[in-house]
Amino acid sequence: LKDYSSEDREESKPLQPGTTAPDFLLPVYKGDSLRLSDLRGKVVFMDFWYKSCHPCRLAAPKIEEMYEEYGADGRVVFLGVNPYDKADDLHLQSFIDSRSIRYPILLHADSVAKEYSVSGYPTFFILDRDGVIRWTGVGYGDGYEKVFREELDALLER
Repeated sequence: LKDYSSEDREESKPLQPGTTAPDFLLPVYKGDSLRLSDLRGKVVFMDFWYKSCHPCRLAAPKIEEMYEEYGADGRVVFLGVNPYDKADDLHLQSFIDSRSIRYPILLHADSVAKEYSVSGYPTFFILDRDGVIRWTGVGYGDGYEKVFREELDALLER
């Protein structure tokens, strides 16, 4: 058995606040491609998820509610970043439909997940208008939605 030291655990944390978010170009499910740097000037909420992840499934309807509140009018760009599911997976469409997800789902994101040091799902990043990570969270549970809203409101007030 390997003994995981605190240094090992530090390395497994996702990119932390204050870090400029690495740029990427990914295909949008049933759409074109999206380049993160093209979103400069906007607050960005990124959710790294996949359809068979139980906490991801719990978070999806709440993320969609926040999209309705913050994203539908363009104040915040919401992105579902999916490193595992494939565009031709019929269950992916069923997942999206059953949760009424309307924000872009980005596919083929395995290398992006590695670049952002994502090791647990879901992992969330909130970026400011300059593309700097301002909040990072792993997992989903009670209280997360309140934190998401506080972080988004603070960035929108700047």
